[in-house]
Amino acid sequence: ADHRKFYLDYEGPVAGDRGNVERWDAGTFTAVNETPVELEIAFDGRLWTGTFYIRRVEGNAWTVSRFS
Repeated sequence: ADHRKFYLDYEGPVAGDRGNVERWDAGTFTAVNETPVELEIAFDGRLWTGTFYIRRVEGNAWTVSRFS
């Protein structure tokens, strides 16, 4: 099931003593192009900024590379 919107800004402990949630980036993204084996996404965040390609390398394995 999808998480409730409350959790979009949540930082803190995870129930059951399973660790902590910490936000390491925030911003927006735009899906530029999508094929069955590649996503081209433009990020505008504090840490990730620019165009990135997420490519399927084999099976369910994916790799991320930065274009600009």
